[in-house]
Amino acid sequence: MAATPDERATSVAETARLRFQNLFQNDKLTVAEVDRFREWAGAHAPERVDALTGSALATMFGNGLDPTIKAAELALHYQESSGKDDVLAALLRGPFSGDHDRARELAGKIKDPEIRADILRRYEPQPSQ
Repeated sequence: MAATPDERATSVAETARLRFQNLFQNDKLTVAEVDRFREWAGAHAPERVDALTGSALATMFGNGLDPTIKAAELALHYQESSGKDDVLAALLRGPFSGDHDRARELAGKIKDPEIRADILRRYEPQPSQ
């Protein structure tokens, strides 16, 4: 029995999450490693490679790691090389625990005005209680 596209994407997402965390912890998360993942993922979930990449980068935040700079650097690399916002948007929609000023700065680089506005709303300063 073959896996459905959603099942394949879920499997690719989990593989990416574990791989990126391992590489980051060993200071080996590089563009070359992410490219290797993206090539592999393209064979399994080609329509979701960018979103899966951004989501995998975002999951590192929930594990007590401090990958803010590295994840942002990689997301911007893929935005610039592809011309699409998917990786950066997925990163900022994930559990981004970095500096909200930095998140707003990154969101400002999103070309699609609707996506940019949606993400900027997530990082608006909250009034003090």
